[in-house]
This record gives sequence, structure tokens and C-alpha cells, in this order.
Amino acid sequence: MLGLQVEDLGTTPESWFGLVNRYYVSGLRQDLAAHLNGKTEQFESRYRIRHRDGTYRWVLCRGRATRGVDGHALQIAGTQTDVTRLIDVEERLIHDAFHDRLTGLPNRNSFLANLDRAVEISRQNSHYRFAVLFLDLDGFKAINDSLGHLVGDQLLASVSSRLRGCHRPGDLLARFGGDEFVLLLDDLGDFSVAASIAERVQQELGSPFLLEGHEVTTRASVGIVLSNTKFDSAEDLLRNADIAMYSAKAKGKGQVRFFTPDMYERTLKSWNLDNDLQNALQRGEFLVHYQPLVSLSTGRISGAEALVRWKRSNGEIVSPAEFIPRAEESNLILDIGEWVLRTACFQARQWSQPEMPLLTMSVNLSGRQLSRVDFLDIVLRTLADTGLSPSQLELELTETILMDSSRAAKAALDGLSREGIKLSIDDFGTGYSSLGYLRKFAFDTLKLDQTFVTDVHSDRNAAALTRGLIALAHDLNLRVTAEGVEETEQLRFLAAHGCDTVQGYLACRPVCAEEFTKLLFRQTALLPSFVPASLLEARGSERSPHRPSSEPRPAPGERARLTLVS
Repeated sequence: MLGLQVEDLGTTPESWFGLVNRYYVSGLRQDLAAHLNGKTEQFESRYRIRHRDGTYRWVLCRGRATRGVDGHALQIAGTQTDVTRLIDVEERLIHDAFHDRLTGLPNRNSFLANLDRAVEISRQNSHYRFAVLFLDLDGFKAINDSLGHLVGDQLLASVSSRLRGCHRPGDLLARFGGDEFVLLLDDLGDFSVAASIAERVQQELGSPFLLEGHEVTTRASVGIVLSNTKFDSAEDLLRNADIAMYSAKAKGKGQVRFFTPDMYERTLKSWNLDNDLQNALQRGEFLVHYQPLVSLSTGRISGAEALVRWKRSNGEIVSPAEFIPRAEESNLILDIGEWVLRTACFQARQWSQPEMPLLTMSVNLSGRQLSRVDFLDIVLRTLADTGLSPSQLELELTETILMDSSRAAKAALDGLSREGIKLSIDDFGTGYSSLGYLRKFAFDTLKLDQTFVTDVHSDRNAAALTRGLIALAHDLNLRVTAEGVEETEQLRFLAAHGCDTVQGYLACRPVCAEEFTKLLFRQTALLPSFVPASLLEARGSERSPHRPSSEPRPAPGERARLTLVS
């Protein structure tokens, strides 16, 4: 087992101990003494012992002493087993349990154990300072998806190599999982060291990586938590570093943020919001309000836009700008969108009475809804179930949705148009304002975003753009609806230049179905009275400051220009 002859062993215990690795001699002596003194029933010790070739082997020794009548040990006999391979396997398992196989760095378990130690030291020593840096690679998923997992793995290994040169001796770098890395900065004299190391990380990652013939660039979003922040456990610290990292990622690529208590409060509120959102539909917490679309030829309601509202069980009203993006991320928007569509169509059918004006119901679409292969079937089934005429439904899409739309989405829009359902391009002017969309899709209405409308009466550029868009839409046989009309001067300008419909607070805020029904029964104009622009010109062109006095009157058959009078 050891390659020795009998004469090589010697005749004394010391000659045997001389072969044992010096780090294990003390433990071997203690184990042996404990048995010889009667403290243990059997001698057992595991240690490393030198082979004849100079290498060391792991052995397990077991034995039992023969004792005299007085209980003293007379001699001991036993066995020795070579357990080198077993120990190698155990050490490998232990190593693997605490190290990442791809990068060779300590893993999550190892990092948490060291972080627990740092937390315990800080509790015992108020002068001890440490920090945790949480790093997440920016754009790693896109690299992985486009160049493949092999390149992704090579990038992680290369990043870990560069990160090893960023920290001080004694600090711990670990791969936390995926494209996340963590740094434990131990025994800091000054917290400013954390910012310096974060800056060094960004510098190291700033140079491209050459992987499989590809030049790959990446940066890291870094969240930093200091040991002087309030925490109860290592998990709390790690959570706070993670929160700071996501805050950095929200600012853009390659950003660094230090954790502050208000970040946690916002995250907790966000989590509660997401949790409540999961069950809001089942609890009946969603409402639909309706904002009137007002015709500029009559000043009366010609349609309604359905707007979803969320009133939580605690009475809090959550802004759509806050919960709609979260519903998009979780795919809840599919259920919410279908519910809004059905509710709005049912309500529009209720309003389709002989004594009421015929209305168009506008419903906003999500890109996720449009990407469903059965979306057209859902819309047609909703119309059939509620009894609403297809010509009374108008679906609104933003430019962003159109940019991301697939062939299936294009087919769905074409199908909707063939069924007589109107289509509207919403918020036109806030995206790329691509005229190609107006040609590619069969739209019925163009909705001018509020950003165009706000300054039409005071900004020549805004006025020129708005006039041009209205004229362009009309040349394409599209109706024009202006959003966010809040001032009389805005309304006067839009009427003077042929806008068809307006919506905004000047006419009416979004209201519940009951209040909207009252507005319909009154059948009164929500806007002031109108007279043709030609009559206004006779009184002076100052009423319409953006229209040249030499502008000719509309020819017979053209769309009438209408202007407000005070």
C-alpha cells in the first residue's frame, strides 16, 4: 500500500508517525490516545501518509486495543485502508458544491457562507465594514440567442477572468447564476473603495471580447449595498444589492447605483401591485370608463373610447400607465384586454337605441393581443355574443405595435378590416410617424397625439405639422381625431383646419357608463356652437392667427372648415 518493506517501517510508533503528513500528526495522536485511555471503544483516524515514491496517500486506520485486567492497553491491532480515491471524490463533490463549474469561481452557496461570516463579524465589531456588489451583464440574453450558448459560455468565462483582476486580495468574487456575479469586499477601511472597484469593473468590461470569430461587447449593471445600511440577515443584504442592480439597469447600460432604503419601499410596493394584479380580474376590480369623441361638425358625441381603470380592494386607484406595462410583461394583458373588449362592446350595444345617436366604440389593443393566432376569432365571437355591429367597433393600435407586428398580426388586421371593423392608428407622431404604416394597413382613422395639439395655437412648427398631417390624412381618406384637447384656442385651430373629431378634458373627462348614458340622453353639444370659417373671415382673420388672410375659401364639395366663435 505504501511501497515499503518491513525493515523500512521501524519498530517504534515514532517511526510510523514520521511517515504521516505533519498537518495530521496531532489529530492522529489524539485519536490514538483517546482509545488507549478508554475514552473510545475503537480507534479510528483518517490521515495522509507518505508513499515510498514521495507522494501522499489518504488512509483510514481502525483498531482495537487488548487490555489487561486493570484496563490498561497492552497492545493494539487493526487495519489500514487506502481511501485516496474516495477522498478525491469527496473533495471534488465538496468543491463542486461550492464552485461554479463553468468559471471555476465560488458559487452562490460559497458566497452566502462568506457573507454570513461577514455579517456575524460586523455584529461583533462595530468598526468592521464590508460591501456587496451585484453585477448583471447587459444584453447577455441577446448575445446568447444570436450567437449561441457556446459563445455565451465563453463570454461568461472571459468575463470572470477579467473580474478576477478588479478586486483586492481577500475579497470574494463569485458567480451567482446565469449572467450574474457578486463581489464581497471584505474589511473596508473606506466605503469609497466600493465605488472605485465598480468603476474598475466597467473599465475591464469596456474592451470587446473576441469569441469564435465574433467581437462581442458587454457592460454590467452594478448594484452596491454597504454594511452600514439597515439589514437583518445576509439574505437582506443580497436582496438590497439586487434591488440596486435593477435600479442601475433601469437607467441604461453600464450604470452603477448604491442601495437606498426608498428603493426597497418602491420594490415592495411594486411587488404588492404585481401580486394584486394577478387576481384583480377575478375579484372584479377592473372598471371601464368612457371618454366621449366629439364631432367638430355638430359639437356632439359621435363615439367613445373605452379606458380600463383599476380600483384595488383597498380603494386605491392605480394609473393605467402603472399597471398596463406590468400586465403586458406577465401576459395578463390578454385576459384584461379580452374583458375590456367584451365589456365595451356590450355597453355600446346597450347605447344603440333608436332614441340615441349611433356611436363608434374605440378599444385599445395590446401588441400581445394582436399576436394571438386566434385574435380575429375572439373579436368576431365578441361581436356575435354582444350583438354589436362590426361597423360600430374601432380598434386602436399604436405605431410601436405596428413596428413589432408579425405576418400573423398583419393577416389579423386585414381580416378585421374585411369584416367591416374600423382600425385607428393611435398616438400618431410619438413614434417614427412612418407613412408606410398608413399605406400598408387599411386604417380608417388617424389620431393625432396630444404633443402635436398642445402648442398649435402658439408654435408655428407645431401648427404647420398639424395642418400637414390633417391634410395628408384627408387625402388618404382617413378621418382625423385630435387627442388631449384642453384649451379653446386648440379647438379653434383644429376646427379651422378640418379636424373631424376631438377628445379631451375641454369636452369631457372619461366617465363611468352611467354618467356617459346621461350625456347621451341629454343630446346636448359638449362644445360651443360653430359657424363656417367663411363667416368668421368676414369679421377678421385674427380669429385664426395661423391661417394666412389670403387663403382661399373651400371649393364646393370640399370638407367644410369650421371655426369656433366665442
